[in-house]
Amino acid sequence: KVEETMDEKVEETMDEKVEETMDEKVEETVGEKVEETMDEKVEETVGEKVEETVDEKVEETVEKTVDEKTSDEKKSDDS
Repeated sequence: KVEETMDEKVEETMDEKVEETMDEKVEETVGEKVEETMDEKVEETVGEKVEETVDEKVEETVEKTVDEKTSDEKKSDDS
């Protein structure tokens, strides 16, 4: 009885330890994988976002420049 109980306890402990180690390993690997994937996704998203932002900024700048030129011309016309 004692031996059986001991064996069960050892097995349980071993299983838990193995599971923990497995989990850690899996987490590490998954962590790295997730980070890589995240980086790629972030790069893609950032890439797209940057493009969008650049487009918006360019549009804004162009509009402002056009406005400024137009208002400058108007001012010079008035004088």
